[in-house]
Amino acid sequence: MPVGKFGIGALVFPAALIGLLLRTKGPLDALFKAGAFTPETARRPSALGITNDHAVRYAARVGVLVSVGDGRYYVNRARHRARRNRILGALGACALAGGALVWLVMEGPLSSHGRTTDQTPTAHRVSGGAVSTPVGAPPAGHAPKRP
Repeated sequence: MPVGKFGIGALVFPAALIGLLLRTKGPLDALFKAGAFTPETARRPSALGITNDHAVRYAARVGVLVSVGDGRYYVNRARHRARRNRILGALGACALAGGALVWLVMEGPLSSHGRTTDQTPTAHRVSGGAVSTPVGAPPAGHAPKRP
């Protein structure tokens, strides 16, 4: 069953974009590879080829990197894991909500598949020429009662 006029790409593209963002390398990758997890194993970002000072300062500000004081940093693994899980949870919730919204608009109750502008039930002919009325409608020829 196609998902509206956009097809399955409307659902796959956001997921692929999130995957691409998660695979992007940052300054933490070099510190992870160097094993900088304690004050004794802390390293200078410049010695590891990290040139993005803004990213290092941001990671230090949010507590993922810890400064030793002499320009060396190490990774706070517990803080990094908690932050990563929180971000992945938020991205997952956004993806789920976006998928539900796409379904509602394309296929669900908010879609316009098979609907006309007039949604009132009408009598229709059935086999044999008899007129059938919808359930709950007054019988043919009877006017609805006025309050």
